[in-house]
Amino acid sequence: MTFDAAATAGQLVLCLKEQAEQFRIFLDLLVRQREALMARTTSELERIVAEQEQAIAAARRLEQHRRALTARLAALNGGHEGRLDLAGIKELVAASDASRLDQLFERLGDLQREIERRQKLNRTLIEHSMRCTTETLQWMARRVQPQPTYGQGHTPPAGPGRLAVNRRC
Repeated sequence: MTFDAAATAGQLVLCLKEQAEQFRIFLDLLVRQREALMARTTSELERIVAEQEQAIAAARRLEQHRRALTARLAALNGGHEGRLDLAGIKELVAASDASRLDQLFERLGDLQREIERRQKLNRTLIEHSMRCTTETLQWMARRVQPQPTYGQGHTPPAGPGRLAVNRRC
């Protein structure tokens, strides 16, 4: 392996470490998002969504950088353009870098699976909340129908102790 290839492999390892850190940050944001959903704090949700957008943008930049490094590494090692997947990268780097890449690939895979799991949980929580809100609004619409008048243009006052609650949500 040439000096350029070794340097590129080292840059690739660093890029993958940064990607793993970015995944960890996004995972933490998903945990915070769930907590904000449970607490129903919309201001916190808005902050978290803004942070998630920044994390996604950073992850995209890192992925583009990883692809550029992978293409460069392939070009420096005889143009293995057909093998630019992660398994192919391992074949192009020194054995010491390959073992570090194995660890990073495993960590990235674990983080990605956990992110997908948390996203599904949060999506389910959001859908349940939306369903409860819809049911509550429908229940209230049925409950707050005009009452018949008892006199000329007079409706009975809403008495104390009359509270509308949807106990299904």
